[in-house]
Amino acid sequence: MTAEEIFKANYATYKAKTLAAEGKAISASYVNGEKTYSSSFYKGEAIQSNPNGIKIVRAVNGSRYEEFRFQDETLIDHSSVELTQENSKEYQRKAAYLFVENSYGLSGRLEGGLLDSYLTGGEGYSYAFENEAFTLTRSYQEEGESHVESFLLTLQDEAIASLSYTLDGASSYSYSYQSGDKQEDPNKMKEEDFYFTDFEVSLLEGVQCYVGNELPISFTAVGNLKASTLIDPIAPSQASTEDYHYTDVNGNRQIRFYKAGDFQVEFASSHGVKKNLSVHIEAKPINGIELNQSDRAVYQGATLDLSATILPTTAENLYTVELTAGQAEADLAKKESGDGYTLSVHEDATIGAQITALFTSVALKQDGTHATASVTFTVQEKQTGSLEDTLLGMWSNESFYGTSTITFKEDKTAFAHYFGTLDDTETYFSFTWSNATEAKIVDDNSFKEVDENGDDAEYPIYDDLEVSLQNGELTLTAVSYSLGSDDPMTLTKDMVIDFGF
Repeated sequence: MTAEEIFKANYATYKAKTLAAEGKAISASYVNGEKTYSSSFYKGEAIQSNPNGIKIVRAVNGSRYEEFRFQDETLIDHSSVELTQENSKEYQRKAAYLFVENSYGLSGRLEGGLLDSYLTGGEGYSYAFENEAFTLTRSYQEEGESHVESFLLTLQDEAIASLSYTLDGASSYSYSYQSGDKQEDPNKMKEEDFYFTDFEVSLLEGVQCYVGNELPISFTAVGNLKASTLIDPIAPSQASTEDYHYTDVNGNRQIRFYKAGDFQVEFASSHGVKKNLSVHIEAKPINGIELNQSDRAVYQGATLDLSATILPTTAENLYTVELTAGQAEADLAKKESGDGYTLSVHEDATIGAQITALFTSVALKQDGTHATASVTFTVQEKQTGSLEDTLLGMWSNESFYGTSTITFKEDKTAFAHYFGTLDDTETYFSFTWSNATEAKIVDDNSFKEVDENGDDAEYPIYDDLEVSLQNGELTLTAVSYSLGSDDPMTLTKDMVIDFGF
């Protein structure tokens, strides 16, 4: 018989032995262009090297299957599965085969394709056989172009030990594996290799240890330098207390303290190694003042509430207020209870006079100075007409979201263009005010949320509107029974705003 006849006659045996032998391989490789995948196999363990510095270790350890993934020798992922009667065969295969192109094993590539076509009598093939090496070549035309495919197979003990496939020499891949007696790996990888024997816990260098800051946490292995929080997580013995709160989101570990002082936080690994973090927390320097009022006009006899918020909001809200202009036009008094001051404009205050209130923080900024802010009110003549005369026209309020307005019309209807905070979008209201009093301006059951054209809103948010008049100012509160109420908004006529430009 010729070499070709012998090969064809025994191909079924070659293939069967090849498929059966791969699980006993001690090494395997696959090359596609510049990408090389290779693996060494031990009893119950595969150590595979992939392109781009990736290494994957798959191991059966006792009753568990474990998989470790490394990037340039740094552990980046880990998984562990309990072996059962149902999954044992699947995971033992994973620990004995090369994983390439989303499948385990290489010998399956013998199925179909060029080789089987040749064995079934395909045309256009040539072959050569020498020293257990069998070369098969096919030349063919496709879409007017010439192509050449070739297979090189090496036989060993009646099995295909290696083969390579080439198309035109331009695009090629090859794969091979070597059989032998698998040995025990004396350094077989297991979870315990990555447990902490000791560690240090610290804040990242250069962080500002202020109340309310998110402080990044880092852990450094001591002793066992391979130790990894992917396998042996570290966390505070208490994640949250009245002093601090700790978070760990995808390895981004942070701790936030609620007050100033010296603290010790105990951290422990999942296998019982413990260490303390010692940290000194200081009050955060203030950086500004936010006022509840803005520059605008006020009426003779008006009474205003003045208050401020020291920033950041974690700081103590301590400040003083003094009149730096218009002292003869108004009186300023600190409230007996609660936060803030009361400004009372005199009934005979000079029309056009300006009253300026200067706010000064008690605490210092980081540069050693006090934070200051001021607001100026311009006195307007007190209106003495009827409530109807007072309301008619447009009232407005300038805010971060936009200018909210209410327009009162002579037919006793009103239309509001409102920038609220429940959904941070503009909303439109309509209502009537035929029975208006200073305490209650909106007629019962007349409120509607509408669109910009006055038609009923398709998806209304608010259920009611409360509007009152005091000291020449309208107070508006939009109410949602399901979401709650917005903060009261103050609107004025002929509002004066100084943007400081």
